[in-house]
Amino acid sequence: MISSLLTFIVGLAVVRLVEGRGFSRDGKTPGIVRLAVVSKTPDPSLRKRQFPDRLINDDHGLEYLINFEIGNPPQNVTAALDTGSSDTWVNPQCGTGNTLDSNAICQRYGRYKPEKSPTSKGTKQEMYLRYGSGAVLGEYWVDDLHLDGASIKAQQFGIATRSQGLDTGLMGLSYGNQVGTLYPNIVDQLAAQNITQSRAFSLDLGSIDTPEGSIIFGGIDTKKFYGKLSKHPIIPAAQSPDTYPRYWINMTSLSLTLPAPKLQVGSPAVPKVFLNSTIAVFLDSGGTLSMLPPSIVRPLAAAFPGAQNVGSGQYTVPCSAMNQTGFVDFGFGEKIIRVPWKEFVWFVEPGLCALGLMEGGEGTNILGDTFLRAAFVVYDQDNQNLHLAESADCGSNLIAIGRGSDAVPSGVGACSLPAYGDYPAATAKAPVPTAVQSPAPKITTSFVKSSTTGKPKST
Repeated sequence: MISSLLTFIVGLAVVRLVEGRGFSRDGKTPGIVRLAVVSKTPDPSLRKRQFPDRLINDDHGLEYLINFEIGNPPQNVTAALDTGSSDTWVNPQCGTGNTLDSNAICQRYGRYKPEKSPTSKGTKQEMYLRYGSGAVLGEYWVDDLHLDGASIKAQQFGIATRSQGLDTGLMGLSYGNQVGTLYPNIVDQLAAQNITQSRAFSLDLGSIDTPEGSIIFGGIDTKKFYGKLSKHPIIPAAQSPDTYPRYWINMTSLSLTLPAPKLQVGSPAVPKVFLNSTIAVFLDSGGTLSMLPPSIVRPLAAAFPGAQNVGSGQYTVPCSAMNQTGFVDFGFGEKIIRVPWKEFVWFVEPGLCALGLMEGGEGTNILGDTFLRAAFVVYDQDNQNLHLAESADCGSNLIAIGRGSDAVPSGVGACSLPAYGDYPAATAKAPVPTAVQSPAPKITTSFVKSSTTGKPKST
């Protein structure tokens, strides 16, 4: 019964929409493009369904979507933000997605019609992209793409003619020109056309307590994180688990902190450590749940109060955990990203919640939205680095990312450390193992499966 309930995670999850909000620019000075992430909930009537028998793609629950325009006059379209793929494409085939509300979700968003834009041009090049949750077939086109106040001239993207397992199109934010694609993608073109100064952007998905998050092309917001941004080199493709250019970095520790017993208020529980060695992880905004080897996930789930194994490497947990002061700490050298349970536990509907971490195969180490909701991440392609800090919200202070080796500002976030009740904030050192310790999983070149991306193939 619980296994059937978990199937419902996909259909009942919140869909988030990125709505463009422009910032003034003179059209000449390289600057910043910031888009706000605003929470949208599905039609309540869509919840009244019988539970299907099969287990739908577990990672495909919540999506972060970006609303932008293509063509002249501009036509509004929507696509999922995906740091795990490089191509942007639109017009999915409605009714063929993997979610319970696939057709309704697909029909909700605009579709691009190239015949209505005099600046559109077909390339006669076939597009075939395969993802972990589906595939899309179509053709590459060129037209102007508008991100609110910024316009990218002659951007190449795909128009789907057939798709399977995908509710929306995608905006790929991974490596582009001659790396992940044979043409300059959106991140490339923003820098090449002097809209931004670097091939860099920052991502703040926002917590469940904040009304919105943001993606900032070409800049950071110092009032969206606390502590210092720490720099972590991206693992070269040839040395990565799937030998594909993605945002792989090294993670060095993982621990679970349980709420203090009621009789010991003021005495934080000792963290239980499940990883104290180095593994490669891939930061994927297209993945709802995070995914790590069974040797790590199983003992962590066993230590998480009330967790139940429902098969396929997934676990349900009591929804009351979201109201408890517990944490999962992800370590990257001396940098700790502390994820409160309210962010880590995935709420499906009243009475049904999922652990934010599931079992993956060898080399399938993904940090999805259950990690990213608590992190502020800067993706710097030019310098091959990711910069990490713990997310917060104390206003807005945008700073542009410049050019050169130290382009990403290295200052400290303007927000104060959260109180977290009687629990001390995570320190700058990885926790010392005190209870459970797992051996380092073997890293292979296995195919990486994420919620909306795998290793895309195009022709």
